[in-house]
Amino acid sequence: MSNADTNNPHSVEMTEEIIRNVGLHTHGPDWRWQRAENMIRSGRTSNSDLLGPTIWHIVHHARPLGSAFRSKYLTARDVDVSGAKTIHGNRMKRLEVESRLLAGMSFDEVASTMDLSAELVRDYGEIFFDVRPSLNASSWIMQQIETEDNDYLRRTLYRHAYLGGPEVCQYWLDRLGCLGEEHDLSTERGREVERLDQCIRLEQFRDEPWSDQTLGNLMDLMRPEPSLPDTVDAMMSQQTLQAMVQELARIAAQVESKEVPERDRSQTVA
Repeated sequence: MSNADTNNPHSVEMTEEIIRNVGLHTHGPDWRWQRAENMIRSGRTSNSDLLGPTIWHIVHHARPLGSAFRSKYLTARDVDVSGAKTIHGNRMKRLEVESRLLAGMSFDEVASTMDLSAELVRDYGEIFFDVRPSLNASSWIMQQIETEDNDYLRRTLYRHAYLGGPEVCQYWLDRLGCLGEEHDLSTERGREVERLDQCIRLEQFRDEPWSDQTLGNLMDLMRPEPSLPDTVDAMMSQQTLQAMVQELARIAAQVESKEVPERDRSQTVA
C-alpha cells in the first residue's frame, strides 16, 4: 500500500529517508527519541511501517507492545534503550561520545576508545545523536552545536572536534577533567589547559552582535582537517585578544558616559 495521499496530486510518497530528514530538521539529532515520546503520549502514529525499529524499541521500553506489534516492528536484537539513557544522563560520558561522533569517528572506533560495545554506541547515536550520516551538512551541524545556549564547554568542544577531527577531539578530552581549575602556568600542561579554558570563556562572545568582527571565525571551513594549532591557537591569537579588549573598553566607555550625567545631577541636587 502506498504512503502517498492518492487524493492529493502534489503529495510525496513517504520513505524512511524523508521521515528521517523531516525529523532532523524539526527536532534535531534526537528526533527518534522525541518521535517515540510523542507516540507514547498520544497513543497514535502515522507511517508506522517506515519509522524503523529503533523508535518502536523506545516505545516498547516505556510501554511494552503487544505480541502482534512486537513481531511486526521489533528486531531480533534488542536496542539498548536503557544503556543509551544512562550515557545521555552522564554529562561527561555524553560529551565524550558525541564529540567523537562529530569528529567523524565510526561507532566501532568510539566503542573501542571508550571500552563500550559497538551496539551500545550505535544505539545511542540513533536514539539521541543522529549526526553521522549528516556530517557534510556543516551549517546544520553548527546549528545543532549551539542549541544549548549557555553550555559553552559543550559548544567549544563540539566545534573544535567537528572542525579539527579525532586528534583535536582527543586533545580536548585528555584535558577535560582539569578544565575550570586553577592551573600552574609554569608548566606546559598548565598552560595547555589554561588556553582551553580561555577558549571556553571566549565562546560566549560569539553570541554578541559584534562577535564576528571581534573574535572572527574559528577557522576557514574550507579546511576540513586543520592541524591542532589552527583550531586552538586561532582562538587565542594576540589579534583576537586585542580586538576583544578594545571592544570591551569601548562598551565600558559607553556605560561610563551614560552614568556620568546621572552622577552630576545627583551632585547638583545635593
